[in-house]
Amino acid sequence: SEDDKLAIASQYLLSSPPGEIKEVLADVKTFCADVLTDDVVAGVFRRYNNQSNQVVSSETRSVICDETTEIDGEHYMDFSSGRVVKVDQLEQAIIDDNVEDVEPIEVPGDLAEMREAVEAQLVEYVNGQYAKGTAIVNVAVQGEGLVVLISGEKLSLKNFWGGRWTTKFVINFNSKCMDGSIKIRVHYFENGNVQMTTDKNVEDVFLDFESAESLGEAVRAAVAEQESEVQDSLEEMYVNMSKETFKDMRRVLPITRQKMDWSGAQLQLAKGFASR
Repeated sequence: SEDDKLAIASQYLLSSPPGEIKEVLADVKTFCADVLTDDVVAGVFRRYNNQSNQVVSSETRSVICDETTEIDGEHYMDFSSGRVVKVDQLEQAIIDDNVEDVEPIEVPGDLAEMREAVEAQLVEYVNGQYAKGTAIVNVAVQGEGLVVLISGEKLSLKNFWGGRWTTKFVINFNSKCMDGSIKIRVHYFENGNVQMTTDKNVEDVFLDFESAESLGEAVRAAVAEQESEVQDSLEEMYVNMSKETFKDMRRVLPITRQKMDWSGAQLQLAKGFASR
């Protein structure tokens, strides 16, 4: 049915690797173009951009797409400047970086000071931790708390690879804790199709602070610790992969149940028989 085709097509699009959703859309249209109207595609792209924390940019500013920065289907809040931007979901770009006819999200004075302190610390952290120009930070306001968004993407599709790292933490001032997740998506597709997806959920990370400045420092330290743990665990996995994972995947002995004779004597003997 058309509903089934739409559900399948949407799932393909929402599962697109970093930087490849337009290529996936072109392929999906070959078998269900009739259900992928412009409005449907725009809606799926909106969901994808928010779920994957897609960075959208203009010449003057960048914003991370997320439910906390979204005002409506095409407008997002840039908390750093206090302005509303208009986004083309299909092109994944900002097309108006100073929308005046849409009300911005209000930020109370006490939260504004906290938000700015956290963002200042995290901008410095990201600039030192991530490759230049690959990641940005947005600190959004949600209710009476803050939401930390870090989104980094590095693409080289002509060399058949791309990857994205996203970090999202919600800061609760009542409990002085933050919860959230770190997600990694990598795709390598030269002469094959290898994808890696890593998700780490983080709960009840205590933040010891008494002021806006100390809050920024505490959040920076907590984010750095959690991200380092993820990176260290991946490095440990790759080091052990050849010793453990690959070893479990292959035979201890060939199908002949005899060790390979690397001296070449058996090969020369076999050649001798073949030449007779």
